[in-house]
Amino acid sequence: MVCIAPRPERLLALKQQIERETPGAQVTIATNPDPYVGDADLIVTTTSSLTGKVIDIDRLKPGAVVCDVARPPDVREEDAARRPDVLGDRIRRDSAARRA
Repeated sequence: MVCIAPRPERLLALKQQIERETPGAQVTIATNPDPYVGDADLIVTTTSSLTGKVIDIDRLKPGAVVCDVARPPDVREEDAARRPDVLGDRIRRDSAARRA
């Protein structure tokens, strides 16, 4: 598991809690997602970032699943449209709602 956030001090506490509650868990913490998103099978975004992209959707591996529960969304619909091979929960639901 890789946990990423802009402030490393919050990540350290989360890492310690996960490792304490889940013996044997391997947790990596980082402040930059770019080195990790290309290998991820599942990405969950929960930010409240208003400053731009949290993940670069073009770096995702084919077949990756993105669960974007952030508000505002972290993955813009126009970015997701460039990657039909990537499954995104919020992306697909919002697109379907607009077509209905």
